[in-house]
This record gives sequence, structure tokens and C-alpha cells, in this order.
Amino acid sequence: MSDQAQTNPPGKETDPLSVAAGGIDTTMPLLQSDRTMRLECISSKVEPTKTDESRNVLTIVCKTTTDGVFTTGKPARAGYKLYKRISVSPSEPKDGKDGRTMDAIKRDLALLLKAFFGASTTKTPRELLNNPAMLEGLPVDARINIEIGTGGFPDKNGVSFIVPA
Repeated sequence: MSDQAQTNPPGKETDPLSVAAGGIDTTMPLLQSDRTMRLECISSKVEPTKTDESRNVLTIVCKTTTDGVFTTGKPARAGYKLYKRISVSPSEPKDGKDGRTMDAIKRDLALLLKAFFGASTTKTPRELLNNPAMLEGLPVDARINIEIGTGGFPDKNGVSFIVPA
């Protein structure tokens, strides 16, 4: 069978899933960078990394609460999902990469707590690790950026949470 377009008789619809996969655009849209947006946390959990079961990562999934714009200029409707991952396991330096210290983990988690609960929050990084769901349903402001893809993966949106003044 040919990969060329077929002419259908009137009243017969073309099955959209019958198109050759090689001709389908599979790129994910990216929100425009350097924008501040209000997000809502819809999921927050600590889980093992995909490459090393002994290391954990805090994965925060947020959705936009207002419409935005993709880099293509097309509208991005409210509800677009964005992901933030924070390594919460210490590690030694290796392969030319810096290690991860408990002080760095504490600092990153404190910044996250301040963004969600305010600069003078009394919540602790330990409380967050013990109950990451405490962020779910809460609003937070974030700066949207574009992170260059590595390891054969495409570019993706990044999120930097903003601590309210």
C-alpha cells in the first residue's frame, strides 16, 4: 500500500491513524521562555530515579492556571503541564560532575518551600520529604525557560519557582 494520500468518496472520512508515522510531527510544543506564570501543583512525590533505584528525586507536576503562548505563536490553553525534578539523594563527585551534598539538597528544598508557603515559612525540608503531597493544590509563581535537550532528548520547558516578596 502506498504512503501517498488517498482520495475518499464523498461521505467517507479518512482514518487519522492510518497516516504513515514517518510523516507525523511528534515534537512537543514549548511555552515561550522568560515569562512568569501562575501555576498550580497537581502532583508532588518522591520516587527513585529511572537510572539508579538507590537515588531519589522529588518530582513536582504543575499546570498553568492561565493561557499562554507556545514558541510557535499558537495559544497554550490553561492546564498545560510543567515538571520540576529535584534530586534529594546525596552523591559523590564522579565522571567530572559535582556531587550533591545535604546542604545543597536543604537549600533547594527550602527555596521550594518558600515559593509555595512564603519567605518566612516554618515548614522544614524534612516535612516536605515526608509529605510531598503538601504542595498539591497550591498556587505558585514560576519563571518559564527552555532547557536544551541532552542525551538525544529534545528541548523542554524548565521551571524556576519564585519566592514571593
